[in-house]
Amino acid sequence: MNTTKLDHRLLGMFVLLVALLCCLPLGTVFAADILVDADCSLQNAVRSANGQPLAEPRMDCEPGDSEQQVPAEGEVQLPGYDQITITLEGTEDGRIAVDSPLDISSHIAIDGGGFSLESMGNRLFDVTSSSLTLSNITLTGGYSEGNGGAVRVRDAALTMRNSAVSASRAVGSGGGIYAFNSHVQLHTSAVTDNVAGDRHEESAHAHNADELSAQAEAPLVQQHAGGGIYFEGVGVELRITESGISNNEALEAGGGLYIHSGKVQIENSTISGNRAGSSGGGVHNDGDATLVHVTISGNSASNGGGVYDGATLQLYNSLLSDNSGGDCEGALNGNIGNLIRDGSCNHDGTSEDPNLLQLVGAPDYFQPQSGSAAIDGAASDYCLPQDQRGLLRVAESCDIGAAEFEAGAFSFQIQSVQTARLEAASVAVEPPGRPTAAPSICEQLPPHMLVSDYDHNVHCKALGIEGVGNATLTDYGVIYVMDIFGYLAQPVKACFRHDSGTIVMLDAANSPRNIVPLRTRSEGVMKCATVDRPGTLVLMPREFLWSGAIPEPRWSLEGCTVVASTAMNLRQEPSLLSAALATVPQDIVLGADRVNGDWYRVDFYGKVGWLNRNYLSMSDNCG
Repeated sequence: MNTTKLDHRLLGMFVLLVALLCCLPLGTVFAADILVDADCSLQNAVRSANGQPLAEPRMDCEPGDSEQQVPAEGEVQLPGYDQITITLEGTEDGRIAVDSPLDISSHIAIDGGGFSLESMGNRLFDVTSSSLTLSNITLTGGYSEGNGGAVRVRDAALTMRNSAVSASRAVGSGGGIYAFNSHVQLHTSAVTDNVAGDRHEESAHAHNADELSAQAEAPLVQQHAGGGIYFEGVGVELRITESGISNNEALEAGGGLYIHSGKVQIENSTISGNRAGSSGGGVHNDGDATLVHVTISGNSASNGGGVYDGATLQLYNSLLSDNSGGDCEGALNGNIGNLIRDGSCNHDGTSEDPNLLQLVGAPDYFQPQSGSAAIDGAASDYCLPQDQRGLLRVAESCDIGAAEFEAGAFSFQIQSVQTARLEAASVAVEPPGRPTAAPSICEQLPPHMLVSDYDHNVHCKALGIEGVGNATLTDYGVIYVMDIFGYLAQPVKACFRHDSGTIVMLDAANSPRNIVPLRTRSEGVMKCATVDRPGTLVLMPREFLWSGAIPEPRWSLEGCTVVASTAMNLRQEPSLLSAALATVPQDIVLGADRVNGDWYRVDFYGKVGWLNRNYLSMSDNCG
């Protein structure tokens, strides 16, 4: 071929390529799109994105070019990232077992499709000098002899959206997530049931190479810190929005979150049920942190059960209450529009009982009940436009804490992608997204179970104890089990025929499913509860609620009245061994404002004490 013609042809192709590139929409880049399916494993999809050799089996992970929008300014995800999408065919019953850490060394985004990654006794992700974006995925069961039980991110970036990190442990720090010199963002995500430290193994003292190298790369002021999240760095930021950090534990400091250094911004989030051996049951701060509309309740530590501040902490429109070891320890740099129940941290603002309802939702949140001091108590200048659930706020009547008051409290606001996808996969869908009509199978329940007020979209099934799958419940003693699934357009009533007991739910919106106590009432020979979302209902012995196995439930007893069936002692504490304050006569009617196991707290002519339920008759509102 004539070289002149070849040169002209190449020049023409170059001009055409430039013209095509010039015509692309602004902000569009080309990136690899890799599907995890029956022919491509997640491990090989990551290797492919990293540009590494693949390994048998399931090696058909050839990336295809796709147009991707460059992330908005401020996003940590970088242009040119590879998009990995997990499909149902790439899982085993919605789960992927990960037998070694997935090393992220390039810019990767993973859409988990609502499925879960389960560790086989190892860390799940190790992100180094790169970026990882996780969406719609649950990480569970991670373990590390060093730092970062589920995720370790170093000199890199991590973003999580609508995802969860749960049931993971690090012998060092960061039971769920360990971040060093890295930008981290969590949005509508949950960090639950993770642990930093190991009480039983000598490896807790770093007698292994992995832990020693972890210490060398990032010297820690305190080991075994950050049960949920450990964050450290210079010039980096941790940002948490509309998320939950709950039931995590650190042997030393920062049960929920340990901030060693760096800038931290937390908004519209709930921190609850976390525990630390020394300081900061909810949050231990040695960095530069700002918390706006955050609820911190039910955490525990020796010092600062809710928050321990050792550096710079600004607190706005946030609620701290019922934290063992004190709600707050330290000196706040900003303290406006807050409710700190015990008045700690030199708080001179609202310090009344916030009267929170029980913990619900995914991510978890507390909602104030009617009459709470948190309602309309926030500072309008710091009022965020939406709450943790996405409900609109009005600046002039903004509530303190993560969740705004809403009449008809026990409504479920946030559904996980996993539940939605499983429902979509199991039924045909017609506009506007409701399952097609099909007969409900709730009428097929055995005689000792009853569900009412349901429509054709709701289905029920009796299960045996093997259907529970939760050791906390099975170890304590399960009575009956029922599964409710499908689309609940409105709440239903579920009942078990038994002479005693309380109903709890294993919430289908979480993986693993968390235990949610339901307000149980007696209707004749039945024990009943109102249910507003899919899940597994378990009838448990009533004393389970106050056994310490789960956080003590709280719900409104407004309208609850009790009647003494005989003359009885009014006890100072909920115990037969407690001092008697007075003798309550038979047939007297009293209002009750709190329940603790078999005891109800009443006001008997100015004397506040406890009466045993075994000698009382109660109205329906008594739980």
